[in-house]
Amino acid sequence: MKRAALEDARFEAQDLAYAAMEAGSGVKAAALCKRALAIDPDCVDALVLLARSEKLSKVQFEDRLRQAVAAGERSLGKKAFKELRGMFWGFMETRPYMRARIELANLLSSTNREAEAISHYEELLELNTDDNNGLRYILVSLLIKLRQPARAAHWLERYKEDESAFFTWATVLLRVAMDDEAGAAKALRAARESNPHAEAYLSGAKKLTQALPDYYSPGQDSEAQHAADTLLPAFDAYPQARAWLLAKGVKAEVVTARKGSRSPRQA
Repeated sequence: MKRAALEDARFEAQDLAYAAMEAGSGVKAAALCKRALAIDPDCVDALVLLARSEKLSKVQFEDRLRQAVAAGERSLGKKAFKELRGMFWGFMETRPYMRARIELANLLSSTNREAEAISHYEELLELNTDDNNGLRYILVSLLIKLRQPARAAHWLERYKEDESAFFTWATVLLRVAMDDEAGAAKALRAARESNPHAEAYLSGAKKLTQALPDYYSPGQDSEAQHAADTLLPAFDAYPQARAWLLAKGVKAEVVTARKGSRSPRQA
């Protein structure tokens, strides 16, 4: 009965956290989060949302995110990490933990602590191998940027069936960075087939708009913008890659998505 009561409390707190996500104002969201935490102090989504609603420094916000991640680990328990490893996003109870840890990794990456961010991204991918969150794209870009080609190649190989602009153009950069001219030329052909629009952004011939599209479609300019936004920091680390692309002649023509492409998905 005690365990059932604990589970009921967690569900009630999580429902309040979901309501906070939909709240129209920060004040209302904060109030809902406080109610949730009074019921379940380890309600991860409530911890993160409450931290966002407060005026915190980046250091303070990072500390609160770490607390939320620790709360998720306590709440889920070691058994869940063992038995659900590889399938984490497939279970609703694991998603708040995933969200909090992703936000922590993103914060670390944005504050020039890419090495620590990489360790989080890699572990998150081990916890959820289907990568519903698209973390592999961020990870590969960071690894190339930090000149860790072997680790980048590992993740490209792990998801070798991925023919998105994110991965095909990352492969081009990796081959150029490794001075593999033949491999780079082959990768360029595949990347242009996957999404020719990305080349203009990555070479510097065309600038990204300030606001990225809310959705993107494979093979279209919308996907190219999101891929470029992810990969540009890595390309910035290799000026020779841009020069190489420009020397190859940027493909400026607009083409339709190739046959069999997936339907538009949320970015």
